[in-house]
Amino acid sequence: MPVLTPRSAWVLAVLSVGCCLALRLAHSDLEPTFVDLGVYRAEGMALRDGRDLYGPLPGAHGLTTYPPFAALLFVPTAFLPRGFLGPVSVLTNLVLLTVVAHLALRLAGAEGRRLRTGTAAVLAVAVWMEPVQSTLGFGQVNLLVVALVLADLTVLRGTRWAGVGTGLAVGVKVTPAIFVGYLLLAGPRRTGMTAAGTVALTVAISALVDRQATWDFWTRHLLDDRRVGRPENVSNQSVRGWLVRAFGDRDPDGWQLAVMVLVVLVVLVGGTVVAVRTGRAGDDLGGVVAIAATGLLVSPISWTHHWVWCVPLLVLGWQRSRLLLLAVLATTATYVVWAVPGDDGQELSWHALQVAASGPYVLLGVVALAVIARGSPPPHPVPRTVDNFFRQCHVRSMGEEVRNAGGHADSTVTVTPVLVADLQVEGDVMPVYVHVIDHPQGRVLVDTGMTELHPLVVEAFHPTLYPLDDQDLDVAGIDMVVNTHLHADHCGGNQLFAGRPVYVQRRELEDARSQDDYTIREWVDAPGVQYVPVDGELELLPGVRLVPAPGHTPGSQVVVVTSGAGRPVVICGDAAVWFGQLNEPTDEGQRLIRALDPDEVWLAHVREPWRPSRLGAGTPGR
Repeated sequence: MPVLTPRSAWVLAVLSVGCCLALRLAHSDLEPTFVDLGVYRAEGMALRDGRDLYGPLPGAHGLTTYPPFAALLFVPTAFLPRGFLGPVSVLTNLVLLTVVAHLALRLAGAEGRRLRTGTAAVLAVAVWMEPVQSTLGFGQVNLLVVALVLADLTVLRGTRWAGVGTGLAVGVKVTPAIFVGYLLLAGPRRTGMTAAGTVALTVAISALVDRQATWDFWTRHLLDDRRVGRPENVSNQSVRGWLVRAFGDRDPDGWQLAVMVLVVLVVLVGGTVVAVRTGRAGDDLGGVVAIAATGLLVSPISWTHHWVWCVPLLVLGWQRSRLLLLAVLATTATYVVWAVPGDDGQELSWHALQVAASGPYVLLGVVALAVIARGSPPPHPVPRTVDNFFRQCHVRSMGEEVRNAGGHADSTVTVTPVLVADLQVEGDVMPVYVHVIDHPQGRVLVDTGMTELHPLVVEAFHPTLYPLDDQDLDVAGIDMVVNTHLHADHCGGNQLFAGRPVYVQRRELEDARSQDDYTIREWVDAPGVQYVPVDGELELLPGVRLVPAPGHTPGSQVVVVTSGAGRPVVICGDAAVWFGQLNEPTDEGQRLIRALDPDEVWLAHVREPWRPSRLGAGTPGR
């Protein structure tokens, strides 16, 4: 099958979006109504004019259901004509759809050319999905909410701003509050605390602007779901909505109420467990999609346009499961949710088949949770068309076993890569990995990545950080640290291990402390860091030794894990930056690594280890 290039993929995306917009304009019954956009504008006008924000508002369809902070953001729309806001809303949502596709793919591990091609491909498909179409037609803010949440786990991750996006999303629309709990449970917990703090700040700001409206919303209107609409409406694709239609009663009581509460609690607990376990295992996309599906299922009202999380679901399905991919397309791209007509309470008198057909998005959410619960993503990319543009890079644990020499034939030594940063290098994303060696006699960390941003690093690489102390790695369980060299992206986390020995070649330590523009010196000599200068080779543990490998820097070293019978495993830092440098070595360090005849070599900027069988590839392994 032909491979899409980024240019051809974007041409396809533009044509797809253009056809979609032309179709809506050509048919009067498909023209956007911008009903919700009108409500937003009315909220902004009410706040501007000092009217009751939660009473009837001129020009608004229904009552206000958003927090007062949202109305504060909507005030600028009060000064603009509604006829102007409509087209702006459509264009803004198309941009946000592109952003959501891009961020979801980043969370899935796509990089560089694959990321550019994949973003266009997802946009071309997602623009036709019913939740996206409803969001465009109503002028909704759902895509903004998704983008804010995903931003915290991608472009803002590792920065002091991570969590602000989720907090703002809750301030605009309460339903993303479940993501705050997810972040606190699954991590990064610092991001969750920032999100919770941001939510509190939005409430404080709105109270300063309109204290009464803020009090009324958070104490009365938040729990009044009748302000939102009819729960039996087929557009309500939540567990409660489906059961209300099944029971034929808007206000079930007795055993019906007990069944409804039990089912919702089971979904909430089960979905949260799946999401947290998945997130803690390092599957960021699976975790965030699982908690999104859980929130949509247990919410009293989940209109179809709330299900714009179908875009990350599309990415997850393409990456991992044909069943999930088919479920996403079958439910959202066919508009099957509208197959059973209903209005003005007709849904309460439906027969069994009509009720069964009225919950396609509920089934989609259940399928998504089942697929995610089944297991973590495969350790290798799944072959797909569109240039195989989904690739799982955010690895948190992947063991490569080698037999231990020094009298431990019954034990294994595992080498685990941990992603600590993504750097922007010549328009591409270069990941940064550190490696954990689990040995029967101790736990060794090879390099430490970065834990904070520095102006010099930001200017050169615009990094996204995933600090070790924000991950599930037991920092306290590390017994010793090895720096292959002391460039900033390899020693920025040394301060986390104050008081523990940090092994580095003496030449490297001297160069780092004496040469200008070599590294970030305050990271090298952070308080409490205790270096053990090494001269030449050193056996760190039985079967684990340090070997000088000059080349990338004169004082570089590699870690060699030898086995009793097999070939060694090498952790080389930047002695080789990409596979081609080991295929055709050019400096002393690279030739030394090849002379060791290794079984595999772990690099700092490549997810998978290099193996001799890969000779001839000659391409970067990013």
